[in-house]
Amino acid sequence: MVVEFKELRRKYFQDFNEDRKAFAMKYSKTHELFGIVMKTLNTPFTEIEKVAEVTVKEYILKQCKSLNDAKKYIEGL
Repeated sequence: MVVEFKELRRKYFQDFNEDRKAFAMKYSKTHELFGIVMKTLNTPFTEIEKVAEVTVKEYILKQCKSLNDAKKYIEGL
């Protein structure tokens, strides 16, 4: 998921030339990491490795806060 996070962030900066509206129209409903990528857009590129790992870990922990939630999350993968 860290790779997906970094790839989605790359698309925002390179493929969409930082056009938030176009990026949101394309990914807001289709990509589960969209929200957390949007929250980290101001992060410097030099820190993205660390931020990607921490952010994705927090996202997964949030999705798996209970055993039942964890089961649903794993089944959805």
